[in-house]
Amino acid sequence: PCSECGAGSWCLAGEKTVCPANSTSPEGSGSRDACQCLSGFSGASSSCSACHPGSYKPSLGSADCSLCGAGTFSPRVGAMLNSSCQACPGASTSPPGSGAAANCTCDPGFSGSACGPTPVSFSVTKPDFVLLEDAGTVVISDVTGLVSSRTSFYSFSVTVDSVTAGLLMGAPVVSSDGALTLTVAADASGGAMLGVTLHEPGDAAAGITAEDFGPLPLSLTISDVNDPPSFVLNTSLLITTLHPFGFFDGRGAVGHFEPSMHSVSVRGAAFILPGPEAEAGQRVSFELAQVSGATGLVNNGPMMTEDGLLLMQLAGTGDNGEDRSGEMVFSVVAVDDGGTAEGGQDRSAPQQISIVVAKRPGAVQSMRLQQTGGGMVLINFSHPP
Repeated sequence: PCSECGAGSWCLAGEKTVCPANSTSPEGSGSRDACQCLSGFSGASSSCSACHPGSYKPSLGSADCSLCGAGTFSPRVGAMLNSSCQACPGASTSPPGSGAAANCTCDPGFSGSACGPTPVSFSVTKPDFVLLEDAGTVVISDVTGLVSSRTSFYSFSVTVDSVTAGLLMGAPVVSSDGALTLTVAADASGGAMLGVTLHEPGDAAAGITAEDFGPLPLSLTISDVNDPPSFVLNTSLLITTLHPFGFFDGRGAVGHFEPSMHSVSVRGAAFILPGPEAEAGQRVSFELAQVSGATGLVNNGPMMTEDGLLLMQLAGTGDNGEDRSGEMVFSVVAVDDGGTAEGGQDRSAPQQISIVVAKRPGAVQSMRLQQTGGGMVLINFSHPP
């Protein structure tokens, strides 16, 4: 009797033929069409190819291999079951049909081989900044460098750890794009140490918890720029050559004229300041230049001492034997030793003093008292032409 063809073959006219590689057939098959690709293989029965990594096929036949789903991968060739598709590690995902763990990429906010939460961090581009006095409100861009965050939502805060008194107005801030904004007080110089901290609120839905990083130190120096000196000038001075006299304020004598020596010593300027408090150690001198009026009234001077004392020596009698008289107008400029570096100013605006030399007090038409504070009274005179 005839024997039935076994599985994996087919028989025709009493001749047995084995199915092509990677295919099979049921027992008693009588044609080549009965051969079908094995599980894990796909294609026509005459050419069955193994499923590529990232795919599988659980059944016999010519159907295409199925792809592993997103977030999984399979490195196996010819996989038969969906269970061959392994889940990506941690918080990571992959495209459908991934054939290796390298195809798994960490979700936003996660990193590393296990795709754990990304550490929050940032850097500062420059830890030390120098600004000039009177800079006002300043915006310094790109203070923060590379920011490592797990979400796109983060912010910075700034603490002032130490600062020269009166240096800053308001609180410095750093924007999310890393720009530092601060306001320097007028006429202030010194330093400040700031601390910058990164805050990320996290994303509960994505399993990302809130996290901070910092503070990182930031040093700020405000360099002094010299301010011009200032003073209050006694703008009118009457000198009578007939008698000696003195000048007084609430603290005692501040000047005198001695006819025999023709010498004058009188308070010409008060409240002399080299600039703001930071410049208190500077020295101030005065420059005087005649701008109009009579000439030949003085032999020496006038000059102004550092404390504002006006000194001069009158020329005495003229060709007619009489004491010389007339009016002189001088420009007075205060000069400090702070220099002009970085655009500094070491000279005050010019002021003018009128000095009238007369023989007798009758030349005075009127007198005005000017209270300047601190017990000082400046006396301004007017006189006939």
